[in-house]
Amino acid sequence: MKVSRRLKRTGTWCLVAVLTVMSPVTAVGADVTVLVNGSFDQSPDWMNPGSAEWNAIADTFGYAPTPFTWTDNGIEAVLPPFYTGIYNGGFDLANFLNGAGGDNLNVISHSHGGNVTLIAMWYLNRPVSHLINLGTPINWDLWPARVASGSAWVNCQVSSYADWVQVSGSSPLQVYEIFYNQGLAAYYVYLAIDAALNDDWDSFAYYMYLSAEAELEANWWWLTCKIEWYAPTVWFSDENHGQLHEPDVWNQIKYQCALS
Repeated sequence: MKVSRRLKRTGTWCLVAVLTVMSPVTAVGADVTVLVNGSFDQSPDWMNPGSAEWNAIADTFGYAPTPFTWTDNGIEAVLPPFYTGIYNGGFDLANFLNGAGGDNLNVISHSHGGNVTLIAMWYLNRPVSHLINLGTPINWDLWPARVASGSAWVNCQVSSYADWVQVSGSSPLQVYEIFYNQGLAAYYVYLAIDAALNDDWDSFAYYMYLSAEAELEANWWWLTCKIEWYAPTVWFSDENHGQLHEPDVWNQIKYQCALS
């Protein structure tokens, strides 16, 4: 199948929770592993042959991975409402994967490259053995990516609670709800302090309760940007966006992502 459609422009703790149980299967013997870049960088170091991450992935699968670059990845191409670069990248990646050969296929993507990969799943005529997304924003606008494919693939979402870049790539609704509720929490703290200064301790307790509720709401929306709906999510605590494609993380996720 050839997809030719294009859109026109208009401290570490990890592996705390695996949200879906996977049966571990070995990656040994798989003969095609494709690396997919994120936004804003068409030649990230982690995908380059000889880099630390490239070597770690090659050691896991027993052969050299193949980089794939979606080039329509500038800021104007990955922003709402159209996300044209992500959809265009998905079509291009599907064509690439359909012609990649091999009996088994693995795809490892970083950041919005994960959404590109999930869009590509709609157009594949072959199964994927392992699909691992590193720091991919769970963007509610890109709903086709969340229910991507009926093909036989295993998706492992790797997220860090502290990764704000991942959050910034989510939908405007998610980002708005985070900042709105954080602002509301701060406002209630202000009211609580004012009540305390006036010796109104009942109001102080009430406003502090409302502040805590708003903080919980903001935290819930923060997590919506990180937890994959239909796949296992592997957690890290304080890694930043770039650290999710470093060997330290890769070597810790092998079992949870069914690679060993």
